Amino acid sequence: MKKKFNVSSTEMEILQWLWEEDRKITSREIMDYFNGSVGKTWKKQTLNTFLSRLLKKGLLETESIGNKFLYYPALSRQDYEQCKARDFLEKLYSGSIRNFVAALSGGERLNKKESDEIRELLDE
Repeated sequence: MKKKFNVSSTEMEILQWLWEEDRKITSREIMDYFNGSVGKTWKKQTLNTFLSRLLKKGLLETESIGNKFLYYPALSRQDYEQCKARDFLEKLYSGSIRNFVAALSGGERLNKKESDEIRELLDE
């Protein structure tokens, strides 16, 4: 399934917390954290909606243990950021880094330092 990176700010909050926790977590634990520590006032159905959306977008996975579902990110934070950047580049600049840099610079020539930094990054 192709991942979808258009996530709401709340969906991103959930993903970021799951990355920080770095373990499989029940919906009850997620609810307790966000309602207790973050001050949300979610009902069970509200959280289930967010989790369902993240599952459909391919950004979250589940594991069933007995009658519990454990949730965890489908990819690491670093992999997410890389995929999101590639998706952005593909959608807006036809996958061309050159077109992206040209847009970023406003059509102006890059100075030597900027040019060297980009070359160094690309060489890595």
